[in-house]
Amino acid sequence: MDSERDVAKQKISQRTVREGHTSNLISREDVNMTTLKRMIAILIVTTVFMLAFGSATLKAQETVETVYDYAFEHHDKEWVKSDKHTVESFEKRQWRIGLSIEGLSHPCLVRQKEDAEKIASRYPNVKLEVISCEDNIAKQVSDIEDFIAKGVDALLICSANPQALVGVLEEADRNGVPYFFFLKGLTGVNAVSQAIAGYSLEGKTMGDYVYDQLKDKGGNVVIIEGIPGDESSISRCGQFRKVLEASPKIKILASQPGWYRREPAMKVMEDFLAAFPKIDYVFGANDENALAALEATRAAGKLDEITIVGIDGQQEALDAIKAGEMKATATHSFDNSMGVTLGGTSMQFAIDYLMGKDVPRWHVSTTDLVTEENVDKMEPLF
Repeated sequence: MDSERDVAKQKISQRTVREGHTSNLISREDVNMTTLKRMIAILIVTTVFMLAFGSATLKAQETVETVYDYAFEHHDKEWVKSDKHTVESFEKRQWRIGLSIEGLSHPCLVRQKEDAEKIASRYPNVKLEVISCEDNIAKQVSDIEDFIAKGVDALLICSANPQALVGVLEEADRNGVPYFFFLKGLTGVNAVSQAIAGYSLEGKTMGDYVYDQLKDKGGNVVIIEGIPGDESSISRCGQFRKVLEASPKIKILASQPGWYRREPAMKVMEDFLAAFPKIDYVFGANDENALAALEATRAAGKLDEITIVGIDGQQEALDAIKAGEMKATATHSFDNSMGVTLGGTSMQFAIDYLMGKDVPRWHVSTTDLVTEENVDKMEPLF
């Protein structure tokens, strides 16, 4: 059994090196000296790798923390409006809005698109064109260039890597095309408005919940991250980890990327189960990761031993909480003030701007903790 665990830990370590970040990989209770030496060697290799190649990831994390801290501090405090448009001028012509979205392979992104379309449909003189970049940032740059060339009146942008869009955003500025970010944002650009998801708050909310459950008795925790280097994953997992690290009784055994997708996240959980004989809590950086952990845990016959939490508030997760198989999740990107996700909020801000109305420069969604006590009252994100 120990040899199987050693192999599993090596697999986790090798994945860590491939993804370009370090994790706490040593189970202190049962690791022997030979394994310890092997793991130290792996961590040394990982450290060298990070020194050589990790600067982009660290820079991205620094940028994200700045963006979300700044957005939270300035939520709905600064308002702007166009001096070129009025309600009367808006009603006299047709308007074209382009929406560039990072992809539609995840139901959360599909919901964002649908809510943007829902808001746009309320205005007969607004034509919305949606293009998915299919998780390809180079295609997103090209798509935005095409929108600018077509002469759209406004741009809505949802990007996995906003930093990569700086050049094309400058092109939008030169052509006088106002642009609006939603879900993820970027400082240092001339976006009219940014409707940002509360990723930091979501991670802290789940961290506070798990901390409260384990602060007295202690426990072992594993983390299934999102996409390596992705702002939302860094923010959610960083805040979650920060809360738990305040307790010496809580040990984070390992943290690995599950890419926000069911199949890779399930593989990560299978490796965790093989590597660590005692896991008390699993934090999935989204509900897809958490549901993957649930499948793997069920297959291993350990549902009674391991508690699983996530983030998003999707229907399957709410159902799992009702069934007692997941413990909690946190709602994501839903704007209670408008009754839509941030895709719909950003669309409303764009239309309001074209009508000459005030819109917030920064707007951050809130989050609700969902447990068995209130799950019946919650609307699923998707």
